[in-house]
Amino acid sequence: MNYLHDQMRPLFKILPSVLALVAGSGLQAAAQQNVTELYVQDSLTLKVGQKEGLSVQAFDDKGNAVLLIKYRSSDERTARVQTNGTVTGLRPGNVQVTVQAGKKTRPVQVVVVDGGPPPDSAHASADPPPGTRPDPKPAPPPPPIATLAIEPASLYLLPAETFHLNLRAARPDGSPVVSPRVSWKSLRPEVASVGDTTGIVVGVGAGQGVIQVSAPGGATASVAVVVALTEFDFGVNRLVMEVKDSQALRVVVPAQNRRELRTADLQWRTSDPGVAKVSAGGVVQAVGAGKAEIIAGGFLQERHLPVIVYREITEFAMRPAPGDTVKLPVLASREFRVRAIAADSSPVNDLPFEWQLGDPSIASFDTATGVLKAKKVGTTTLSFSLRDFRSKAWTIRVIPGNVQLEPELLGLRVGEKRRLSALAIDENGQSLGPATDLAWSTSSSGVATVSADGQVEAARVGRATVSAMVTSGHSDSVQVFVNGDLLFSSTRAGKYGVYSVQRATPTVIQPLLADSFSNLQAVVSPDGTRLAFTSDRGGGGNFSIYIAAADASRPHRLTTEPGIHSSPAWTPDGRQIAFASTHAGASQIYIVNADGSGLKALTSLAGNNQDPVISSDGRRIAFTTTQDGPATIAIMNLDGSGLTKSSDPRDRRESAPAFTPSGDLLYLAERKEGPRRFKIVFQPLGGVDRPPLFEGETPIVGFAVSRDGQWLAVATRIDPAKGAGASGLFLRPMAGGTELPVPLQPNEQIASPAF
Repeated sequence: MNYLHDQMRPLFKILPSVLALVAGSGLQAAAQQNVTELYVQDSLTLKVGQKEGLSVQAFDDKGNAVLLIKYRSSDERTARVQTNGTVTGLRPGNVQVTVQAGKKTRPVQVVVVDGGPPPDSAHASADPPPGTRPDPKPAPPPPPIATLAIEPASLYLLPAETFHLNLRAARPDGSPVVSPRVSWKSLRPEVASVGDTTGIVVGVGAGQGVIQVSAPGGATASVAVVVALTEFDFGVNRLVMEVKDSQALRVVVPAQNRRELRTADLQWRTSDPGVAKVSAGGVVQAVGAGKAEIIAGGFLQERHLPVIVYREITEFAMRPAPGDTVKLPVLASREFRVRAIAADSSPVNDLPFEWQLGDPSIASFDTATGVLKAKKVGTTTLSFSLRDFRSKAWTIRVIPGNVQLEPELLGLRVGEKRRLSALAIDENGQSLGPATDLAWSTSSSGVATVSADGQVEAARVGRATVSAMVTSGHSDSVQVFVNGDLLFSSTRAGKYGVYSVQRATPTVIQPLLADSFSNLQAVVSPDGTRLAFTSDRGGGGNFSIYIAAADASRPHRLTTEPGIHSSPAWTPDGRQIAFASTHAGASQIYIVNADGSGLKALTSLAGNNQDPVISSDGRRIAFTTTQDGPATIAIMNLDGSGLTKSSDPRDRRESAPAFTPSGDLLYLAERKEGPRRFKIVFQPLGGVDRPPLFEGETPIVGFAVSRDGQWLAVATRIDPAKGAGASGLFLRPMAGGTELPVPLQPNEQIASPAF
């Protein structure tokens, strides 16, 4: 309080004018003043013939006391009021005395009771009326007043504020005394003044004083009065109302135990009467949608209250839907949103919704953000309400928290990014929506990193485990495989093994599957998580198709029939693999599900049929066939129907077909007669051959097209006299440009490049 007293010290400069009312000096005429405050007692009780002055205080807008006060009685025959405010009771009855200072008026209810001679009895005859006898002796005086009590026991006031103390008097036998004759006195009139006979206290200056009352016979009582120049406010930060609503405002003094002020003692106005009106008693009436301020002035200060008036509400838009049971894992969070909708379908904002959470031990709720956070397993409710509307509620079920990541396996190229999907699931594995508050981690940041929102970025070829943990301790993980740009088979470790190389660093060759078996024709699944390859690891000298993880771990045999199985090719959805097999005699094209089931022969042609590849739309298979003698390229539907030949190879041998992402066909052609010459033919979909992508005398033993159709990998044999091995490998842009050679070891043989 001392701090506030010091802060408002400049206001005390005007208080001498208030004290002047007590001292009787410094008064000004009302005609020269703008009267803003008028204080007077509410009522007065007199006996016939009794006189008593009214306690009146008036101040102008500068805080100066006002002297010129006018009085008027509504019935001069019952009670007469003098120009100095003295009221005389003339006969029993009720009368209203109007007190006026400037344009301010206040009524005082005056009750005159029987109990004394009429005011002009002094002029009456002393002789008794004819036919009457005087009393032989006067009536005994009433017993004296034994006790006095004042309510309230203590009093807080602002400077210039008035308060009518309630007095109770009793005789020795305990009977109450009605309208006791007492005298009031202020022990510190510079703090608070009091009417001699009325009990109306006026705060004068800051400090602590005592008001004392005494009765004939010696009974006394007192009450402590604290007067402080402190702020009042409305008890609320703003007022939100619907059009046509009304609300009575409360004005409190926070520093004085939040006691309420009489709203009639304040001056009220509004900044925009088209939005809200306010009565002289502080009752606000909402008029039209918009924003305004209600201003209350008095006691040497002024306060502003923002008012928001909204249109009539017809419905509420809620998320989640009202009445739903919301399932939430332990320590997970969920946002709740409520928006009011007006009759014209427009939103109504800034409403004072009241929220209630059934059991705070199960969940917590932040009303500012609308976020509910689960704390422990159990069931509770969350509800909201708005004045004049029935409350709506959700049932909140907190369950043991768990998380499920999707996909289960993730394949990426170096530098590629992908965000994992994290779902909150219940004890039955049912999805509850996106999981939140996850802690992400990776087993190898050198292979793959993960961000705080679950985005994985591939760093180098290899495998890493990315995990997400909810705050309850449950977690899930995803195996991330980072693949190289190009796979190829090489004899650099002795037998053929599978190796990987990056286009950005072609000099760095990493082994992927180099063991004691021969492993060739490795191709990565479309999602980058699995590897299909040909290997003789099954024994018996035959090659079979194997499936492994993308890092070549955990290989298992896909084809178990006798014969040689080779050239695996994935369908675009990764569900099936086409391959060539001799288990029925001549090599034919087959297709099988990736789990080994559903084996089906697609061809039963004469000659050998091999090297199957599948178009990016999954509708066509191209392969090499010797059905009519010379090797040529044939195309059929994925189910084996619609077989056609792609060209007439009368002067060349054709092999190793490949599709571009756009569906164009590439294949290898070797001239049959004359000096040997090799080229990679480009046959557009539905068109004629374009100039070859590559042509020369160096034998080509394999080529591949990147998945984006931008690069071509070519494996060549430098010295045909050394056999079927390849000893050259390079990358070149499909649109032409500088080749990127992959350095090889002496006598190293290369086969089956694949992107």
